[in-house]
Amino acid sequence: MEKGEEPLDPEKELLEQIWYHGGLSEKEAEALLLADGDFLVWASPSALASGCSPLVLSCCWGGRALHLEVVRIQLRPRPGRPRALFQLEGERFPSVPALVNCYVTTQRPLSQASGAVASRPVARHGPPHPVTSGKPHHRRSLSGDGCSDGARQAFRDLLRTKELSGSQPASLDILGHKGGPPKGSKGPDELQMAKVVPPVSPLFRTGSDPVLRRAQYLSRGIPQWGSDGQLHPKVPPKPPRAPSVMLPEHSGTPPSSELVPQEMLHLQGKGRPGEEAGSREEAGHGPRDRPEPEASHAHLSHKQGAQEIPWWEEREEEEAEDFVRPRGGIPTALQPQAFSSCLLGPENRPLEPSALKTLRALFLQHDVNTVAQHLLLTDCQAVQILGVTRIQRQAMGVPSGLELLTLPHGHQLRLNLLERHEALALAAAIAVVGCSGPVAERAATLLGLIQLALALRAPGGTGDLFALSSVMTALQLPQITRLEQTWRLLRQNHTEAALAFEKELKPFVRALDEGTGMGRPGEVALPHIVPVARLLEGVQLWGSNEESCERLLWTLQGARAMANNASHYREVARAKLKGFQPTPELYEAFQTEFALRLLWGSRGAGVGPTERHKKFHLVLSALSRRLEPEG
Repeated sequence: MEKGEEPLDPEKELLEQIWYHGGLSEKEAEALLLADGDFLVWASPSALASGCSPLVLSCCWGGRALHLEVVRIQLRPRPGRPRALFQLEGERFPSVPALVNCYVTTQRPLSQASGAVASRPVARHGPPHPVTSGKPHHRRSLSGDGCSDGARQAFRDLLRTKELSGSQPASLDILGHKGGPPKGSKGPDELQMAKVVPPVSPLFRTGSDPVLRRAQYLSRGIPQWGSDGQLHPKVPPKPPRAPSVMLPEHSGTPPSSELVPQEMLHLQGKGRPGEEAGSREEAGHGPRDRPEPEASHAHLSHKQGAQEIPWWEEREEEEAEDFVRPRGGIPTALQPQAFSSCLLGPENRPLEPSALKTLRALFLQHDVNTVAQHLLLTDCQAVQILGVTRIQRQAMGVPSGLELLTLPHGHQLRLNLLERHEALALAAAIAVVGCSGPVAERAATLLGLIQLALALRAPGGTGDLFALSSVMTALQLPQITRLEQTWRLLRQNHTEAALAFEKELKPFVRALDEGTGMGRPGEVALPHIVPVARLLEGVQLWGSNEESCERLLWTLQGARAMANNASHYREVARAKLKGFQPTPELYEAFQTEFALRLLWGSRGAGVGPTERHKKFHLVLSALSRRLEPEG
């Protein structure tokens, strides 16, 4: 979400979705699910009446219906960001449509226990069914506030009075104006309702704001007027930047109170008095501005855990955040055997013909620019520029994988990326030598790869230099360059593309490999990270001594610039992917684990990389000689 942009109303956005059916019962929802992959979202009136999250995502999997609660996490109001987050397991999203779209497009399991995957929405006919809780005095909305109109208006008055107070040196015991009720306040009946259902989150003192206490008319249900004792004569000092109470190492309290799961707050409120006071002081609140326990425990969800913040959200300023020592193994090693695929079966052979045929048809359905965007998205997630959670950032010790690449504990990430680079190159090569038809078919495949390379370069393309290097590596393999008939036909029928390959792409990638070219800073979304990864892993040794020292220096300088500009690359990548919606099948085809299973089979993918690559190059050589025999 861009800064200054007003967040969308989650209720209105949800009502516009065809898969949202409104108020249903479990039996009614199950009757609409016919086949595996069918899903819908509905609101449970019984959950709404009991104070739980009313939204439920139902999916048919394994011949039975699964009902998963969509957990809502309330945030403190802040301009330019959502008012709440929604989650099933793990990652959180700014709205329910964003959550559903992510799970459907990426084909991620809705839950790890069931492995259910949502793929086909069950469209409703007509408007959504109304949601009624059966309690007329407590009208709730789908946003989960649960406040009556009077309580909600009283809370708005409370916020408005706080905004009007600015940085006045006052400690307001009672929020109101002298001689009369606060502007826009409600009558005694509605104020009594405010006592029953308090506001969602308390107000916290930040900066030089006056110390705020819970308004008396909210806690007792009767208004109090007058100004006696409202103003203190002395200005309270500004709070120190550092927390007054250091967090113990064993404490599990998150540093920021706005994303603390409300179940944990509820448990803190029911603990011993010493624990309650300590937990609130650890969260950055002093004893004066500590809200009453009953206000901080309202509208609590019962299935929320301390999880991470999704990558779409703006970077937050953490409160009282302690240093966490980075650890290795982030990310974990690739596990192709555990990769669930909709294009491959549970067990597959290397280069399975049906899978290759499906992939060829899939790539023919999309233009090169769309394919380049899919590559950029998957590469940025593999390099950990996008999709990095707060917990992962703490484990890495740096906010981006571009910085982790240059650090000692980035060993596993470097290995994963080198494996991905090689797998993508071999997959592109097999697309050429796997064409057993006429020469024109292989020439058309070469043309498609050259056009893809042009769409990946910078400037003028997506700026994914990692994927560009993989494609160019495939085109310059000995098994591909020896196909003289294929290249000759390409030069005859597609002269412009052949010239672009020789005069533009090859010199550009050569400069990238030597470290003398980085591309334009404003156009590159993902820099060329292969040389530094090979250098730090001891894979690449350069030519003569005279050249090796210069290339070593250029590579190290490029790695330093890459780490310093990590945030800039992230912003460029986000700008190039803005509004992009990936195709689930094509998105899966560019996953590293999928490429490993496709090339080496479900069993061979677990063998060591050196042996796998050596044998596959022998296969490429045999296929190349069969297409165009020597002599």
